[in-house]
Amino acid sequence: MKEQALDYVLVPMGLSLMVAYHAWLFYRIVTRPTTTVVGLNAINRIVWVRTMMENSSKNGVLSVQTLRNNIMASTLLASTAIMLSSVIAVLMTGTVSGREGR
Repeated sequence: MKEQALDYVLVPMGLSLMVAYHAWLFYRIVTRPTTTVVGLNAINRIVWVRTMMENSSKNGVLSVQTLRNNIMASTLLASTAIMLSSVIAVLMTGTVSGREGR
């Protein structure tokens, strides 16, 4: 009974802390983008696109390869996340294919 009461306190506290952090991060990105990694990445992305567009005959292949590599990395990370989630779900249920819980 005591653990359940603790859950009623700690879970909302953790969720509110996470929401507060993301609200603060959003405010910081909007007001002072050079002080966050997200803001610096956005600025660098804009500069990179302008640089690639200046001389498209020279940088055309480089920009296409960079975009392809980013898509491949995203696909790999998404597949890994799905696989890990599936493994965690199997471990939580306690069943392995072919063998039901003993």
